[in-house]
Amino acid sequence: MPEARSSQAAGLMDAGGGRPARLLAMVCHGDADAELPLMWQLCDALAQRNYGVTVLDGTKAETPENHGLAQALEHGWLPKPSSAAHHSWQVAPARWGLQSLATESFETIVSELQWCRLAVTDSVLLVYATAETLAPWVASTGVRPLLAMSAAKSSLMTSYLALKRLWLHAGVVPAVVQRLDTSVVDLEHAHAISRSLSDCAGHFLGLSVHVRRISDLGNGQDLAVQALVQTLLEESVTLEPSWTDGRPGHGRETHNFATRMN
Repeated sequence: MPEARSSQAAGLMDAGGGRPARLLAMVCHGDADAELPLMWQLCDALAQRNYGVTVLDGTKAETPENHGLAQALEHGWLPKPSSAAHHSWQVAPARWGLQSLATESFETIVSELQWCRLAVTDSVLLVYATAETLAPWVASTGVRPLLAMSAAKSSLMTSYLALKRLWLHAGVVPAVVQRLDTSVVDLEHAHAISRSLSDCAGHFLGLSVHVRRISDLGNGQDLAVQALVQTLLEESVTLEPSWTDGRPGHGRETHNFATRMN
């Protein structure tokens, strides 16, 4: 496919109507009971608001067989999967692509995402990655990550470590949400877990951390989920058009994704 390029005309077309692209982020710290289920709820809620949602999954590496952000950055487009469980949003592997952009300026990151048609009007990019991968992204873009936790004791430890890394390496306190399986969880125990996280953050890091709670029973139309989505959108980073000719940074050295993917 011919190399696509951002231009002033394309920028005007994107800015002519619709909502500007938004950047969200979510921390992966190994809590399977909270992270992915909450992500699906959020993506469904965003799709119901008529956003085109792309999850850039930094926990998965791009490969020649499974294209993702790395290929999009090289070729200017991200092929949509031929079949998917969710047709209103997509998930793309993004480990190498995220790493390649991590040390760039905010302006360059925006330009690159626009060039590969990921940051277009009425779209949301959700970066899902570990605290280590997210920290430089947070520092470059100012995005405030969402950190989902469950009522498990193991989630308390991994949530605290992720929160600590983001604070020490990026100077940002994530928005913490506790997702509760109300059919099996003792609510008093769940509240004790979330209080412990707040207490640890206050005692060891000097931070004030509020934990928001959401039931697992809610879908994308649930009022608590919708309220969370509204807050995330209000606090999200806007990926504004760069208004430049050509692809900014196109002259810089091309990353050899193929070598890393083999």
